[in-house]
Amino acid sequence: MGRYGHLGPGVRCADPKSVTMGIKVVLGGGVRLATETYQGRLWIGDGVEIGRHTILDYSGDLTIEDGALVSEGSILYTHDHGYDPRSKPTATPLVLKRNCWIGSRAIVLPSVNYIGENAIIGSGAVVTKDVPDGHVYVAGPGRLLKRKDLN
Repeated sequence: MGRYGHLGPGVRCADPKSVTMGIKVVLGGGVRLATETYQGRLWIGDGVEIGRHTILDYSGDLTIEDGALVSEGSILYTHDHGYDPRSKPTATPLVLKRNCWIGSRAIVLPSVNYIGENAIIGSGAVVTKDVPDGHVYVAGPGRLLKRKDLN
């Protein structure tokens, strides 16, 4: 973990050696850094904030770029078991680009590989596909609502 970071009470990490964090990273209380494969890596850039009780699954590699915000209670998945919950997980990478914002209690499914720069995911959205740079994605299952003004 880089300088000036903050770990809230009850933060848990399944495999700390696979996690790299930049400076000024904030992990709220009860955040869970989870993996089922023990092969993936979690990279968190500078100035990232992860709200309390969020689950970050990095089974298939999870990259969270500088300035991103993941609000409380959100779940980001990077693996799937298909139709058999006891099967070996299939891992897929996920990248959250710079300054994107994941609203509270949103769920990002493993079919998603990319949340774009300055994109916004609305609270409670279930994200099933990639979100382009600067777009706003809401509802469950989510849909693209409009293009965000980048200025």
